[in-house]
Amino acid sequence: MGFTKLDAGIIRSSIWLQPESTRVVWFAFLAMKDKDGFVGASYGGMRHTCNLTNDQKGEKFAAAIACLEGPDPDSRTPDNDGRRISRVDGGWMVLNHQIYREFSYSSNPESVRKRIYRRELTQKATTEGDGTLLGHVPKCPGHSVSAYAAKEGGVGGERTSGQTDDSQTAEISLELPWGTKTIKALGEKETHHAIDR
Repeated sequence: MGFTKLDAGIIRSSIWLQPESTRVVWFAFLAMKDKDGFVGASYGGMRHTCNLTNDQKGEKFAAAIACLEGPDPDSRTPDNDGRRISRVDGGWMVLNHQIYREFSYSSNPESVRKRIYRRELTQKATTEGDGTLLGHVPKCPGHSVSAYAAKEGGVGGERTSGQTDDSQTAEISLELPWGTKTIKALGEKETHHAIDR
């Protein structure tokens, strides 16, 4: 599911001068677009999703699509002659998606720092030396996490109440960007996982 930034300037834009049905369809496109600006829907599916009132024949929806696909000389983003959407195979593309996606909504130093940090996290390699993804439990095919930990030598020998003599306790610490998480696994016969926060 996507997330859409809504610029407060929309209420002073040329789209706000359009009929309510066109604005509803535009908001539906904004809400449905993916991270690349693609809205995957058929014409009929999108019409059904928009659920315009008093539009049994689909005339309001057709007019809204024509408006959004058509040029708008008064648009704040003159790229593509002010067109907002373009029909593509499998749906539509929101044409000004990237412009608003990259728009800095806050120059507050904390907001800027957080944006830079998030960008670096996505660009940084997320694997350890052995190829294990950071923040994920190691692959242990056919075995429980505790059996894998026992094999790797990470098992503590202490017994806790309710355990049998052949059960073991393993702890796996994961270094994550937002802190350390410890996974505790008990025994090979029955395995329990808990994350300490």
